[in-house]
Amino acid sequence: MEIVCKPLETDGEIKQAAFIEKSCLSTCWSEQQIASLPEYASYIAAFDGNEMVGIASMYTLASEGQIMNLAVLSNHRKKGVGKKLMDSLLLIAREKSCASVSLEAAENNNSAIALYRKCGLESIGRRKGFYNGTDAIIMEITL
Repeated sequence: MEIVCKPLETDGEIKQAAFIEKSCLSTCWSEQQIASLPEYASYIAAFDGNEMVGIASMYTLASEGQIMNLAVLSNHRKKGVGKKLMDSLLLIAREKSCASVSLEAAENNNSAIALYRKCGLESIGRRKGFYNGTDAIIMEITL
């Protein structure tokens, strides 16, 4: 499996990205929202050959990156797709001269937290009840 991460290029890719978000995330962006993201947003997809298997997005403002969404289709998890997406976002953040990148993860999302730790992010705080009553763990990496 050779995973390649790149920005979305076609309406079909936007449609597929929205499908992955809807399939994997409780709060997801629509096709229109993805298509009309502001210029400070980066939205990438992971491809295994021609198949889109994951997505990730990040805002970069004032030398800080904020990862918004990361999702991998269930049958492609635990195969390095999430790591490849994270590495790609961190590279984009470095290219945009970000000093740090942060995100929130539900405290019970152990696999996501493990991935983020593997990518060098550390827990720096907590948001009480952020995810429908479940606390969020705030994680960050200094670049």
